[in-house]
Amino acid sequence: MAQFKFDLEGVLRQRNNAEHIAQREVALAMQTFTQLQDQLRRLDQSVRGVTDDVRANHLIGPLDVSFMVAHRRYLRGMERAVIDLARQIADAKSKVDKAHAGLVEAARQRKTIEKLRDRELDRWKTGQALRESADNDEAGMQIAFGNIVEHRAG
Repeated sequence: MAQFKFDLEGVLRQRNNAEHIAQREVALAMQTFTQLQDQLRRLDQSVRGVTDDVRANHLIGPLDVSFMVAHRRYLRGMERAVIDLARQIADAKSKVDKAHAGLVEAARQRKTIEKLRDRELDRWKTGQALRESADNDEAGMQIAFGNIVEHRAG
């Protein structure tokens, strides 16, 4: 029996590979985005912990002005770090969005080729069924002709 051969199988393989690459790019971008968010959370927890410590331990009794100035410098440094991290997170988010758009496009292109393959397979199956039917009709005609010839000869 004949086998279906899709002429664009190489293109379909390439589109599948492109989609897998796009999936990896999305995963890497998401990983970076998540790591930055975790870093921001840790930074926030650190600032909260230091601020709570200052409130609990350094605001009682005589105030140490140099400690308070140092704490204020620490907080400003942390604010700059948070702003920088927020920019990095925004960049990472745009990279995630761009990678996701690339994945959607790669999937669309793969599905296009798969639909083409499915249509060609359906046409091939229909053609095969017609050929088998024609072959069966031909075999039936030959048997009937043989029976007629045999009947006349006999």
